[in-house]
Amino acid sequence: MRSKAPQNDGGYSNPEADKLMEEGRATANVDERKAIYAKLTKILLDDLPIIYIYHRTLLIAHTKKLEGYRQMPDGLVRVVGLKFK
Repeated sequence: MRSKAPQNDGGYSNPEADKLMEEGRATANVDERKAIYAKLTKILLDDLPIIYIYHRTLLIAHTKKLEGYRQMPDGLVRVVGLKFK
């Protein structure tokens, strides 16, 4: 949902939402982050920049020797923290 971000397929642009996304990423304090993302969520729910009409099925295959793999909701594969038994 960030302006000009690679996965912003709908081209949504809201400077206040961008600012809150940056603030949320900049803090490690969980309570501060929750408050920031609550404000961001309100903006996104008011603007409704995208309506998901389906969810694709993600198929990821790997060997049982691979440890630490977690499927992420955005569908991107992260290789950080992976190791072989």
